[in-house]
Amino acid sequence: MTHNINRWIFEIPLEDVQDKSHDFSHQHSEECLLCGKGMKDVKQLVHLLTNGNLVSSDEDFDNSQGMFPVGNECKNKLPNNFIFKAKE
Repeated sequence: MTHNINRWIFEIPLEDVQDKSHDFSHQHSEECLLCGKGMKDVKQLVHLLTNGNLVSSDEDFDNSQGMFPVGNECKNKLPNNFIFKAKE
């Protein structure tokens, strides 16, 4: 399925990604995608693509791995339009 939606792509700086994991598909929902720190509450999410980039759309499309949690410290390193509120 291909969507022709206008979206922005953000490449995650490698120095901001946890060193111990190169496979993002095994992240736990209680850990930040970028640094791997545990979180009590998941309040914000990012949309991850299979190439490791983030996208500023919450729509599902080809090459999407879905939504992953990101902590407060790491959230501040990203552009605001790439952060989505988690459903409560």
